[in-house]
Amino acid sequence: MAESKQKAPAKLNDIGYIFKGKWFRASSAREVLQSVITLLAENDADFLERFSEYGHGRKRQYIARKKTDLYPGKLHLCEIYSVEFVPGWWLGTNYNPQSIESIIKKACEVAGMRYGLDIIVRLANLRAASFRGSRVS
Repeated sequence: MAESKQKAPAKLNDIGYIFKGKWFRASSAREVLQSVITLLAENDADFLERFSEYGHGRKRQYIARKKTDLYPGKLHLCEIYSVEFVPGWWLGTNYNPQSIESIIKKACEVAGMRYGLDIIVRLANLRAASFRGSRVS
């Protein structure tokens, strides 16, 4: 994830997020997800444990210590759609931008951060509504 000196995306279709007033550009919504979850883990030693217990979808976990827990019963998906984002922790990556935004919102809640204020996310296929309060030129 490349850090930029600008405080907001240069173009309406830029992908990334703002944290502590700095814009972090990404090449995909999945890269934003991985970067934000990693950032939250770096800022809170217990975040991953709490998020793995709280944050999960209807059938699968968003993060897990074993990648096979990300896609239960679907080993082929574990190989294709998972990444070890910090040592000993795996992240599922088979999500659309709307799901990624939802996961990031849950992660912010677990971390005690305010989505849209403390972390502002800009994903490819979502409208500027996720960018409340930020001026995009």
